[in-house]
Amino acid sequence: MLSWLKGGEKVDHPLADAKDAKKLIDGLPKDPWKTLEDAGYWLGSLAETEAFKLDRRFELVSLLDVATRKAQERLLETYVTLPDTDRIQEKRTWKVLTDFWKHLGDAYLSCIDQAQDIKNVPGGVRPQLPLIAARATRALRHQMKWVLMRYGVVRPALWEEFARCVRMAEAAGAVDKLVALYPDAPDTSSQSYEFLRAMMFWAASPSGLSPVEQDVAERLVLQFTPKFRYDSKFWEGCDYCFDLSDGRPPLRLMRSTPVSDATRYFDVNEARPAVLALASLVGSTGQLPPGVGGPVADSVMVTRVLKHLGFNWAKEMPARAHERRRTALRLHVVHGYQNVLGAIEPSIGEGLDFSDTLSHDSWVAEDVSAGGYGVIVPAGKGEWLRVGVILALRGEMDATWSMGIIRRVKCDEHRQHRIGIQLISKSPVSVHLRSISGLEQGRKRQHAILLSARVSPSGSLHIVARRDLLSGREPIEAMYGKPAVTQVLEPGGALETGYDFDWIRYKLVEPLV
Repeated sequence: MLSWLKGGEKVDHPLADAKDAKKLIDGLPKDPWKTLEDAGYWLGSLAETEAFKLDRRFELVSLLDVATRKAQERLLETYVTLPDTDRIQEKRTWKVLTDFWKHLGDAYLSCIDQAQDIKNVPGGVRPQLPLIAARATRALRHQMKWVLMRYGVVRPALWEEFARCVRMAEAAGAVDKLVALYPDAPDTSSQSYEFLRAMMFWAASPSGLSPVEQDVAERLVLQFTPKFRYDSKFWEGCDYCFDLSDGRPPLRLMRSTPVSDATRYFDVNEARPAVLALASLVGSTGQLPPGVGGPVADSVMVTRVLKHLGFNWAKEMPARAHERRRTALRLHVVHGYQNVLGAIEPSIGEGLDFSDTLSHDSWVAEDVSAGGYGVIVPAGKGEWLRVGVILALRGEMDATWSMGIIRRVKCDEHRQHRIGIQLISKSPVSVHLRSISGLEQGRKRQHAILLSARVSPSGSLHIVARRDLLSGREPIEAMYGKPAVTQVLEPGGALETGYDFDWIRYKLVEPLV
């Protein structure tokens, strides 16, 4: 490596000398945060130095990319496994990763720009063009991913940068050329594969997924990539398009969608039935395909993500289950399981005061339906906002709290967050419970939340409890209501696992009292 630096014109850059470059790259810090910070600095300087020839520039960018692979993976795992309460570390990790992928993308784009005039690309570099195009598109895809991890606004220039990668690959005849992306990765990819992965991830509406679920969705997109379809020509039944000339995100292809010679077409294609089949398999067996779950995901989460993909990739989007009405309703909001429990039953709120004078978030609902709210959160508020966070909500005129879960988060250009809240209960009550084995051993009851004291027609009751309090696999004794009623409940399956809660369905067996 770096043999190309033995001759040629002198470049005024610290990495221009082969020995200095090797020493610097070999000496990158062991700490993954510092590794990516230092590598990001040098990648940024490479992108800004015009004097490098294409072959020299690409090899240096590639060396830094390959040298940081373990740090990239380690920080991704760190990010998705951080507890929700560790906001300082979350911000730091996100910032380091976001900056790194921006620098890496800029460095690869400088290679893309040098290769745009294919006729003047040296013959010795041309075999590398498929790899350059695929790596550059992949770096842009990761830029988009990390912006969306915090529900940010994707900068408009990113779509134009994707287009530059496509144009270069097309000019070089490298769009579908499969290459080994990295020495340590057995799978092959191509520019069209990396482009499809970015487009289909965007089409999957990641604003409706938590950061951990977004990571699972990306892993699933990678697995389904060979089943997607991409072409420069329209075909009957194609559902999506991307215009290389207008710098906008991909669109659902409608009769009214403007198309031109610059339009490229893509579709879920054979992945659509594969998603539904895998959702059924994982839901029924609990078994995860290799590489899909990531460091923390379980079968319940993966099944939910698969259903989310199936919903958003459907040929036709289903009609809304509930009609929306415009409103300007002010909502008082508390978040997090323990705070929600304290709002519903102040006497067990571990010292928290949930009186009317309590400091709480105040949001404005701009629309309301039987299923929930569409809410505007002002800029600078709600740093904790994520899909999957549990809430207690109360209108200004309401005497009691309802419960909801954040299901969608989008940030606009004014840094306001527009969120969608699913209403899961209008009349939650506290419940005291313990496992049957705990009952036999005389253990104390634990507090949890019963979404409704009314048993469903199928005999079900839904309980939201502190995460890992209940196994969801053994019967429990539940006491609730005034006057108190005690029931034996059989587990009916976990419905959702949040950051700090489990939502489990139980079946009524018999009353004890």
